[in-house]
Amino acid sequence: MEIRFLKLAGTLATLAFSAVTFASGVSVEGEIESESGFRFPDGSLLNSAASQFDQYANTVVVAKSGGDFSSVQDAVDSITDASSVNKYLVWVAPGGYVGSVVLKPNVDLKGAGPEQTSLSNSDGGTLIQMGDNSELSSLRLYCSSAQDTPSCIGIKVENAPGGALVRDVRVIVNNGIDGAGAEGIRVVPGANAATNLELRNVDVDVITFTGFVETRNAALNSTADTTVDVFDSNLAVFGGDDFNDAVRVRAGGVLNVFNTEISSNSTLATSRAAYINSGAVATFRDSHLVARGATCIVLQTEDAATVS
Repeated sequence: MEIRFLKLAGTLATLAFSAVTFASGVSVEGEIESESGFRFPDGSLLNSAASQFDQYANTVVVAKSGGDFSSVQDAVDSITDASSVNKYLVWVAPGGYVGSVVLKPNVDLKGAGPEQTSLSNSDGGTLIQMGDNSELSSLRLYCSSAQDTPSCIGIKVENAPGGALVRDVRVIVNNGIDGAGAEGIRVVPGANAATNLELRNVDVDVITFTGFVETRNAALNSTADTTVDVFDSNLAVFGGDDFNDAVRVRAGGVLNVFNTEISSNSTLATSRAAYINSGAVATFRDSHLVARGATCIVLQTEDAATVS
């Protein structure tokens, strides 16, 4: 991708009729602001636009019009040579896009900001599946399910020994299934490799209709052979009539939490802000754990769990 910007001098704030020009020759019209970046015709702003792309040798753009693709998954599928020394960025312009996405290793997915770019589905299942050495950022994700659809998972991270990063993302999961739980983020290892995930400035809300039974929800569910580091985030579950865990760490998992709000909220169920399974390790620093419900458990640990 080629981005052509004019350097503005003096006190001139904006230059109209400028454009982001892609290698394919198509352009997205807008204004260039001398300090802020690129502003689209709808008023949305891509801050410091050039710096969004300069770390990538390859960029694929998804946009409602004027981009390389109009579908996020089509953009990802077009990438065939991504590697640790040849990373790709799939950048998604402002707008709402429908459909699940499976990322490839060494491919990053970024939007123009959680208030500008959204990805959603309404048929349950996993909305975003991340690959190894990948980043997901500047997006709002909305996953919803109905009674006859699979349970929702907002983000699934699997087989990522080289690490995955989620930052500046808002995740909303609406569980409409009676008898099944939903998860904001699920972290699992691969067949022969651990998974490492870092969350920074991530908001997760998992919501279930009151009156549903056996709905074991989790904002963050990590399993064995995973390490998750959480910074400056909010993880919450609401509703449901069974065990609702804002954070759940299975045996063999490691969780490190810093400056984060964790809350479980249910009027009829057992609410656990954090549930640490036997053999798991969890560390909480400068964080706030809250449980509200018929039975409230702020922190529950099993034998051989390590918590500090």
